[in-house]
Amino acid sequence: MQQIAADLGAHEHAVFGGMVAEDAGLIRKKMARRIPPELRDRRDWDAIDAWAQSIAAVLGARSGTLTRPQQTGGPIVPGSRPG
Repeated sequence: MQQIAADLGAHEHAVFGGMVAEDAGLIRKKMARRIPPELRDRRDWDAIDAWAQSIAAVLGARSGTLTRPQQTGGPIVPGSRPG
């Protein structure tokens, strides 16, 4: 795996908490029933957004074309401009 990452030019990786949903498959349903509802979604959207913005900043600095749409707060879109 390290060789693949090196071949792709990967600089780092990140692991984020996930979500256990009841709507897909028997094993997930059983897991979800045993976990209190308030603990089923452990995604930290602020951390995910900060990580994505840091990657976009590096890519944008390299290409000069990536920006975050201001009006929607949506995903980073190649070639988009704040409007």
